[in-house]
Amino acid sequence: MEQIYKISACGKPQPASCRPLRLAILTVCLLAVLTQVSGRPSDVTKPEEMISSTSSSSPASTVLSHNLKRRSAEEDYDDEVDYERVKRCHEDEDVNELCQRCSKVTKSSIVFPMCCSNEDETMDWCKAYVYYGIQN
Repeated sequence: MEQIYKISACGKPQPASCRPLRLAILTVCLLAVLTQVSGRPSDVTKPEEMISSTSSSSPASTVLSHNLKRRSAEEDYDDEVDYERVKRCHEDEDVNELCQRCSKVTKSSIVFPMCCSNEDETMDWCKAYVYYGIQN
């Protein structure tokens, strides 16, 4: 019997009957990869378990303490001056919403405390910018 050979991209002759086999192998490999890859965010505990099971030292605790330090620096105010700058936002819901919107629109984290304390008339500028689109 005669077999039909086809020249592949690399220049080697291969029988045409290998094409379905290659397709099957490629499909199995893709399915194996796709079942392990997920686009959803993982649980908080899952990475810690994976990190601690793969290494003898404890980098998970280092990562967690770093995140806690970052979070506390953002949420808690280290001194009274910082707290006084944002005190008005904590007391007045409308001012808080205005300053958060202004901070988000300008993409600057320093705008929020300046707006809350109306430093350099930032709150007035934010009100004109956020609600009326005036950029002067």
